[in-house]
Amino acid sequence: MRTHTGEKAYRCDQCDYSAAQKSNLDQHVKKHESKTTRGDTDVVQQTTTNSGEKPYMCEQCGHRSAQRAQLAIHMKTHSGPRERLYKCDKCDFRTAWKISLDMHIMAKHTGEKPYMCGECGYRTNNR
Repeated sequence: MRTHTGEKAYRCDQCDYSAAQKSNLDQHVKKHESKTTRGDTDVVQQTTTNSGEKPYMCEQCGHRSAQRAQLAIHMKTHSGPRERLYKCDKCDFRTAWKISLDMHIMAKHTGEKPYMCGECGYRTNNR
């Protein structure tokens, strides 16, 4: 519904960022903190989201990310077929994530669009 109103009710208390969905704000807030390891101790460092700094780089393709966890997710795109555990039984699509397989099947094979906007009737296969 907020898509239609433009309302961004969720506000970051560390900068001027605001979001229509709480999950987007939660993801944004994580960007203000990054973990670095010094010896055995995890130290939380404040980073500036608005600087656009992306210190983590993929050595295979040069992709950069702001968080180590984002880079780890990206690295799965380079994994071989053995690491891509989920395979579509209707085509050659393979993925490391089950949700990606489910969305692929809905988008490419069944045409299923279970989510509908109550305001305009738009239907989609993802939220």
